[in-house]
Formats: sequence, C-alpha cells, structure tokens
Amino acid sequence: MSSLIRGYSEEESQRIFRILSFTNKSAIVLDIKYKGPRSLDDLKKDLSAQVMALYFPLQDLEKDKVIATNDDKYVLTEFGERAAKTVEEAWKESEKIKA
Repeated sequence: MSSLIRGYSEEESQRIFRILSFTNKSAIVLDIKYKGPRSLDDLKKDLSAQVMALYFPLQDLEKDKVIATNDDKYVLTEFGERAAKTVEEAWKESEKIKA
C-alpha cells in the first residue's frame, strides 16, 4: 500500500495520524519543537495541563519514537523532528479552514 502522507512510509503516516488525533500530543510535539528539551514541569506550565493529561500522551509519543528522554527532559527524535514539521503544517492548514 502507498504512503498516506507524502514522504512518509505507511507506518510513519500512521504514527503522525496518532499525533494529530489528539490535541495534547500535537501540543507536546510543537512545544518541544519551538522551545527545545522540556521537563514534565515545563510542559505542565507551557500547556496549562495537569500531569495526568500529559502522562498518557507522553507515553504514547515515546512508544511511537516521536520523543525520547534525555537528562529528565523530553526531546524530539529524528523522526519527531520531521513529524513536528508535518504537524505544524497540518495545524496551519486547519487554521485556514476555520477562518
């Protein structure tokens, strides 16, 4: 089967759809993209979220190899860097549609 998102494999496309399906996941990925490595406390403050609202999305993002931990901070993986650009583009397009 061909890729669902241009430039990504079928499996990578599915991982990106899982990010886009949940606002918290997208927000986490973009926060790390814009601000660099973030601790759990940083993410709580940046996203005005409770720990439990971040816990499962962070677990899923790590499982999908979008983020990793480094010195108690979350960082984007190589795939995460590419995915963050796609997420950012998708959010910009959705804003155009809303306007």
